Formats: sequence, C-alpha cells, structure tokens
Amino acid sequence: MKKILIPSILLLSIISVYSQQQLKTNYYSSIYSTPFYSWKENNSKEPNKLLDVQENTMINAIEFYMIGDENNYVGDLKVEFNGVTGWMSSINFNTEEVRKVKMINYEAYQIKKAEKERILKEDLEKERIASEEKRKKEIEEKKNRDIEEAKQKAISARYVPANNSLPTNNQNVIQMIKNDGGTFTIPCKINNLSLKFIFDTGASDVSISLTEALFMFKNGYLNKDDIIGKEYYSIANGDITEGTTINIKKLEFGNFTLYNVKASISNELKAPLLLGQSALSKLGKIIIDYKLGTLTIIK
Repeated sequence: MKKILIPSILLLSIISVYSQQQLKTNYYSSIYSTPFYSWKENNSKEPNKLLDVQENTMINAIEFYMIGDENNYVGDLKVEFNGVTGWMSSINFNTEEVRKVKMINYEAYQIKKAEKERILKEDLEKERIASEEKRKKEIEEKKNRDIEEAKQKAISARYVPANNSLPTNNQNVIQMIKNDGGTFTIPCKINNLSLKFIFDTGASDVSISLTEALFMFKNGYLNKDDIIGKEYYSIANGDITEGTTINIKKLEFGNFTLYNVKASISNELKAPLLLGQSALSKLGKIIIDYKLGTLTIIK
C-alpha cells in the first residue's frame, strides 16, 4: 500500500484548528498568571502580570471561561504567546473570534443560567401576588398627590414672587423614575449610549459597573485614552470602594449636556450606575421634590 505523506506544516495547521485559535489583539494588553476576572470563582491566586502584549499581535487562544452573558461574551481567555501560557481578558479581541474558542465552563454556565431564570420566575410570581396591594397603595398615594397639586396650583394662581416674575427661563425640571427602594432613576446618555442612572447626591463621582464598562470598551463607547487611573471613592452608604477612574467625554440628561466628566468603574459586575457629584456639581442649584419625583436645576 502506498503511503500518503502529509507535509508537516499542513499537519500542524490541521492540529491547530482543533486545539487552538489564532486571535489578534485589538489593544495594548497583558497576559496574567491566573484568570483576570474569575480567579476568585475558580479558587485561584490573585493574577500577576507575566508580560505585556502590543496591539495587533497574534495570540494562540487555548480555551475560554465565560463570566458575562451570551450576547456580550465576556470572560477569561487562556492563551499562549512566545512560550508563555497565561490568561487575558476577552475584551482585547473581536467577540466573533472569541466565540470560536472552546468554552470550558459551558455546562456550569447553562446551570447558572437556568438558576437565574428560575429565580426570575419566582420573583415575578411574588410581584404578581403583591401587585393588588401595591396598586391600592398607589391609587391612594396618587389621590393625595392630586389633592396636594391642586392646592399648590391654587396658591400659585393667587401669589407671584416679589420680583413679579417666575424663574422659568433659568430652570430645568427633570422627571425622575421612582424605584421601589425609594431611590430615583434618571435616563442618561454616555457618549451616545443610553443608560439609566440612580440619582445619588451622596456619591462622589459618576459610577458605572464593570459589566457596562466592558460593553462600552468592546463597542467603542470608551477607549484606552479615556482611562485616568485608580482611585478610592465613597458611595451613599459611606462605604469606601476601589475603582478605575475614567473621563466621560459627553454625558447627557434632561436638556443638559456635560463634557469631560470624571467617572469611576466599580470592580463589581452588578454594581449600580450612580449619577454622583462629579456631574451634579456642574449643574448649579438643585431642588429635589421627592413627592413628585422631580429634579429642578436652577442656573
């Protein structure tokens, strides 16, 4: 029988297709000793930097550990480069290319996803059961609010300020969305990306979670030039948290557009999005009506 010889280069290429995936870095990045995001989840040591990798460098991707959802596809990539094996963040690469890499926690991820869906269904059922009492409470609150508004309108119709004019030209009223916990949410745009922020006068900075930050970096709403450094900052309950500080080129809400607003990225994936003092201090005098859920800004 005649033997068929396969060239060694072709054989290596065939093996590579099934064992590793060649990916190109989109940014200047680093390889770490342990998973960058999931080291605690995997009971690993805290990651240490092994070496830096330049932009547009080809990397051998061995396997992928997903921490985000299936749409964002964010997680840790086990890689090999120049004889060094370590871990990199998947946000350094194109998402569609990362999808081709073998996922090592697929079954565990599906179990976790099913558990989240079960909890969500239970929460929805609890909300449904409590909805009738909540509806009655809201009707009563609205009735009292309407009475109060009618009183205020009657007073406004009879009285005018001493200067004989109302400050309508120099004020902006923003209707906030009241949350169950007594907090208020304001629709905002960060670099043209629509997000909902919790209005928090106790937060020192505008703050976004790691999940939103990863999405914004992957999709071009933020880039490496926007990173300022690291900082410790306080939140409304007095806790001190470490975060990465960034510069938001444009922040929009209501009729306001603010430029070059300092913000912090929390290390927590599910941290709340906070509209803090780094933005509010730029606005002028602020009046909050907690009954009506309005934010009035007077220049």
